[in-house]
Amino acid sequence: MRRMIYFFVLIWTAVADVPTKMERTQILEFFTNLRESVDPPASNMLLMRYSSELEKAAQKTLANCSSIGLDRKTLPEDAFDFFRYFFHNGPTYVEMLTHFASNSQNYNYDENKCTRPCLSYKVMVLATSNAVGCAQSDCTRKGHSSKAYLTICLLKKNGGNAAKKPYKRGDSCSECPDGFACHHKQCLEKPSPVAHSPSPTTSPSTILSQSTNPPLPVTDISTKVSTPVTVTSLNSPSQCTSSSTEVFPVVIMNMLAFGLWLIV
Repeated sequence: MRRMIYFFVLIWTAVADVPTKMERTQILEFFTNLRESVDPPASNMLLMRYSSELEKAAQKTLANCSSIGLDRKTLPEDAFDFFRYFFHNGPTYVEMLTHFASNSQNYNYDENKCTRPCLSYKVMVLATSNAVGCAQSDCTRKGHSSKAYLTICLLKKNGGNAAKKPYKRGDSCSECPDGFACHHKQCLEKPSPVAHSPSPTTSPSTILSQSTNPPLPVTDISTKVSTPVTVTSLNSPSQCTSSSTEVFPVVIMNMLAFGLWLIV
């Protein structure tokens, strides 16, 4: 039993960590704010989403980072990687992304030139980029006392070319594809309409309105039932009085008939 537990622990420590739900939200908020605030404004900027597939790919890339480093051969096609080593407690994903986004000051949009390294920033604001996934792992080498954490995010370029200008200048969302809406100055794909079938919680009025046989009009009902029907208690005095009044004359007639028979 102990051997099984030790084996499980070894496997668990070899798997890279993935962002929590809150961290995923923070990553998306970071990209939304960054791409919303580009200068000059973009006319065709797509809104980013978080990708579980890219997250799994990031995990796979970090699988053996403590021995061979970053395995970039496992990177998916059309994905750009942002990664950085940290030699202290594991950093937040936003800290790592902020480091690369700060290179925006090195980029001149009009001339499409970088005064210093800025390729990572250009990919971050690439109009066609629409998905991101991240992971993090303890990549401390065996025999080294200092900790080494590697944080990586993969971004899907979606066919975009970062060598060119990353987006088109123009009024925000003015060149969004068909079927897209504008959200934070970015193109958001509208959800497809879904047909809903009647559910058990549908109100009775809704069910009646959908019936092939329409309900009887109220006027017809009032014609058939012209007076209200009241329910009287079985112990009601009116019932007893009514019964005795009907029975009493019959009893008198029977007594008179019996008396005449005796006389005859």
